[in-house]
Amino acid sequence: MSETETPQGGMGQNGGMAQSGSAGLGESAGQAAPVNAPPVHPVQPVAQTVPEAQMVPEPQMVPEPQAASAPVAPQAAPQAAPDPAPMPDPAPEPEPAKPALTVVQAAQKAKRQLQDITGLDVATISGMEEFEGGWRAYVNMVELRRVPTTSDVLATYEAILDAEGELVTYKRLRRFLRGQVSE
Repeated sequence: MSETETPQGGMGQNGGMAQSGSAGLGESAGQAAPVNAPPVHPVQPVAQTVPEAQMVPEPQMVPEPQAASAPVAPQAAPQAAPDPAPMPDPAPEPEPAKPALTVVQAAQKAKRQLQDITGLDVATISGMEEFEGGWRAYVNMVELRRVPTTSDVLATYEAILDAEGELVTYKRLRRFLRGQVSE
């Protein structure tokens, strides 16, 4: 034992032995300290001076289970903050189904059906485009024949055909003279 320790392992005042009848630090004057009680120390440990709300618990290491039969491949060291996975490109909007007809087949069907409905002669087809799974055709038709033919009255019709080439709707967009140039 050192000179400042008591037989119970505690420290006495002024480096001496603790006496059972004396009032130590933290004891009230009218009460006697129990004989086997450890003496009260004036200095508290450092861990108790930090408020519990501010204390951060130390991480606990958990041993990883090891497989007895299969060899374990070494794993890469974990990164502090893994990069977020790159966002995949948004899925492109689904395109309408391709028409079963080629553009030439659709143009021929548009001409024939517009002639049957209107009774007019087709002068030209000025445009074709895929439209909602079918076709849209722009057909110039002769509405009024004149002499000379450059003065014929023509009209542009828009015809909508479904995927099988059947006429769904049509309408006249404009009228003009054959020799007239418009921009």
